[in-house]
Amino acid sequence: MRGLSNFRLSIIAACILVLWNTAYAAPCARWRAERKAWVATKVDALVRAARAAYESDKALPAYERVLDGITDSIRQCKLSEDTDFTGRYQVFLDYLEAASLDRDPDHELGLIVSDKQYFAETRKYVQIPEFLMNQSRHTEVLAFERSIESYCQRESGWPNVRDQKTKT
Repeated sequence: MRGLSNFRLSIIAACILVLWNTAYAAPCARWRAERKAWVATKVDALVRAARAAYESDKALPAYERVLDGITDSIRQCKLSEDTDFTGRYQVFLDYLEAASLDRDPDHELGLIVSDKQYFAETRKYVQIPEFLMNQSRHTEVLAFERSIESYCQRESGWPNVRDQKTKT
């Protein structure tokens, strides 16, 4: 009796695995059968969701779900590895890649490279100007700005912004 119940469990487990694989592969099989219709449907859904998100911020989560669903399908079916698909729909794939960048928390700048990599590589080119680092030089710049402001006030009758702030 015990052997019979193990056999039944094995049959049930095999059926579940077959059903799971069929359900998992179904979107890919559908795509292979109707490639053009699949892409048209996804593009239409993406455009509708993007327009709704443009018109209302409340629709942004729906747009993100559509975008994530399309990119997940492409990843699941390995469409970016299919040379026929990439040859025909490269612009669509490029758009999805660009639109998906801000979905990654390390791409908030919207660049292909990660934010961390961007800052690491550009740090040597971006510096705080020396006159801001040197406190005495900073004081000189402020004094120069004040003298220009007082000159402009005398010559043109501009109101003194600092005096107005202190009076109110």
